[in-house]
Amino acid sequence: MENKKKDVSRRAFLASAAALSSVPIIASCGGESKMPLSGSVQSQNNPNQSTPKSNAAAPLMTTRQLGNTGLCVSILGFGGGSKFAALSAADRLLAMDAAIAGGVNYFDNCIEYGTSATYGTYFTSATCPVKRSEVIIVDKIDDRDYAGAKKSFASELAKLQTSYVDLLLCHNVASGENLTNIAATTGVWQFLKEAKAAGTARFIGFSSMDNTAGAGTLVDWINSAMNPDVCTLAMNITGYGNMQKTAAPAARAKGMGVSCIKTVLGVVGAAHTISACFGGLLSLKDATGAPLVSTLIVGHDGGAAQVTANCAVMNQLYPPTACPTTGVLSSNNNPYNYDELERSARHLAGPHALPWARPDFKDDGKPYIWA
Repeated sequence: MENKKKDVSRRAFLASAAALSSVPIIASCGGESKMPLSGSVQSQNNPNQSTPKSNAAAPLMTTRQLGNTGLCVSILGFGGGSKFAALSAADRLLAMDAAIAGGVNYFDNCIEYGTSATYGTYFTSATCPVKRSEVIIVDKIDDRDYAGAKKSFASELAKLQTSYVDLLLCHNVASGENLTNIAATTGVWQFLKEAKAAGTARFIGFSSMDNTAGAGTLVDWINSAMNPDVCTLAMNITGYGNMQKTAAPAARAKGMGVSCIKTVLGVVGAAHTISACFGGLLSLKDATGAPLVSTLIVGHDGGAAQVTANCAVMNQLYPPTACPTTGVLSSNNNPYNYDELERSARHLAGPHALPWARPDFKDDGKPYIWA
């Protein structure tokens, strides 16, 4: 009886969310999708087959190509870090329902967040409104050695209850790390390559909040023989780290997909709205005029209501448009210019305002201790 009540509650939530967005959504049974998500509809039997697709039904949120992967990702990504972990178990599921109802198909995760089991429970539920193949699950590994990475990833797949992840990243490459060791046959990168070859990871890459990581820079790694497919970079309108001028353009020049983290933390306030933070980053273009970044990964400690509000902001900036087959920016109502916003927010560029820029920062599933 308890489980039936929970299922009814989720269906009721989906129905109310659909009414708010004026888009009909029907909860599914047995994993059969009834929801018009645009983009990465792939066969789970062939997870490495990736041709950009657009469903006939109108998308719920604008999607963009993720580099040369062939994946189409929602411009709002769902953050599974400490803000998500701070929610109750029930509120986590409702937040994920709100994300799916709003058209989010990109779900970020990491072993240190401690929320992998929540993802596994949600996406394997009989009442989950989408198929596993219609969402993009990202996982990140903290280990820097081959053996540790292999063990950690096996544990993650079990918690996620899936046979593969769409993106597998070396997590938080930071200043002082030896990238040569990471790329060695005994390093984590060797395991990532093998996971991609085996099909347990469709694409591989790294995440970083530090533009001067390791002995060189992230640009050195991007241009190395390691050939990462994707990267997740700390970027916001303060310009801290200058990722928008260095690592991100270098990644796009190599055909890599770029996603952003730390987009609003320490920045949002009376002078800088959520809309400005989103719009500034999404307005950036690469050398060809295509979007510099594909998705903004955002934490939602406000639960389902905050997810729904952020989805609405995205749809105001970019009315829902299917993933384009060309690299052009979709038509939009985005009034923001990144350079202008950076000039107004530059005074926040540093550890004094950005918690994640502090040496002791660790997104380990615990609430932030900073205001």
